[in-house]
Amino acid sequence: MRIKWEQKKIGEILQLEYGKPLPASDRIPAGAFPVYGANGEKDRTDKFLCDKPSIVVGRKGSAGELKITAGKFWPLDVTYYAVFNQSKYDLKFLYYVLLTLDLPTLARGVKPGINRNDVYALTAMIPPLSEQQRIVRLLDEALEGIDIAKANTEQNLQNTRELFESQLNAVFEQKNDEWKTEKIRDVCELVNGRQYSKQELLSTGKYRVLRVGNFFTSTTWYYSDLELEEQKYCNSGDLLYAWSASFGPRMWAGGKVIFHYHIWKVVHDTTQIDKKYLFYFFQWDTEKIKKAQGTGTTMMHVSMGSMNERAVVVPPLADQLRMVRVLDDFNTDTSNLVKLFEKKIVAMDQLKESLLRKAFHAGDLVTA
Repeated sequence: MRIKWEQKKIGEILQLEYGKPLPASDRIPAGAFPVYGANGEKDRTDKFLCDKPSIVVGRKGSAGELKITAGKFWPLDVTYYAVFNQSKYDLKFLYYVLLTLDLPTLARGVKPGINRNDVYALTAMIPPLSEQQRIVRLLDEALEGIDIAKANTEQNLQNTRELFESQLNAVFEQKNDEWKTEKIRDVCELVNGRQYSKQELLSTGKYRVLRVGNFFTSTTWYYSDLELEEQKYCNSGDLLYAWSASFGPRMWAGGKVIFHYHIWKVVHDTTQIDKKYLFYFFQWDTEKIKKAQGTGTTMMHVSMGSMNERAVVVPPLADQLRMVRVLDDFNTDTSNLVKLFEKKIVAMDQLKESLLRKAFHAGDLVTA
């Protein structure tokens, strides 16, 4: 016999109650109950506002984010919490339903916020309680398996990235008394980009402007019509270094662009040092630069003077090229693995979404 599902508005199923502020004096790190903000647990307390398991919905900030709770808790004023008839609806089932509705897309305003009436107006297909509980059992089992596989893949991804870092350490921590140690200023020149006013950055124009915000992604562009001296442009094959916010080097391959003030173009002495060797050295040294030379609180940066004084090991060019070949091969292998693991993670997220969609189209999730 086919089980009957009913289409209902969310407002017919549950109510979203406002969370409340909690004074600092009531926030206790070893408290008995969790304190929830818009994107998860923020603190602990010995007080509670809600005395039973529920669903916390981000109201402001991380609007639409969901968290299912296990017992008594305190929801802050940037959240809603769900109240519903437990004799008709299963808590975990309602959590899965809300997940499929993609509540973050309802957020509005400069500081994104969700109006609960917009949530109430959404609709979902709802079966009887016994069918809700069956679906939850099936989903819990399936999603747990996906979560375990995803966690393992994420760990493999992290291990792969660390593997390349360990190879950089192995190359640049070699000891050879015949190799020279120079300062950066002795083997290359750091050329500053141009500082732009807001009026000079255009939505369209003759030249793209590379900034720290798109230094590693190169997705969102500003443009300029200014004609500058040639040293303020970079071309494919140039070595660049972002010295503020987005720390690190990049071998540029995106054609002719103007580079912003927070980026250096690295002009190397070809008689002393190979450009690709210098790129890998900068990759290895970047974390050390952050810790040793980084300054600033709101946006960490390193000065050109400090960078020029950094020490760099300069083997003979033949040794540099040999080291580059080793790192190139290793980088290719690890990059391919990184891409593979990233694709697997995306595929697992898509599989979860597919299972949830299937579960909430009446009759699609068949009895096991």
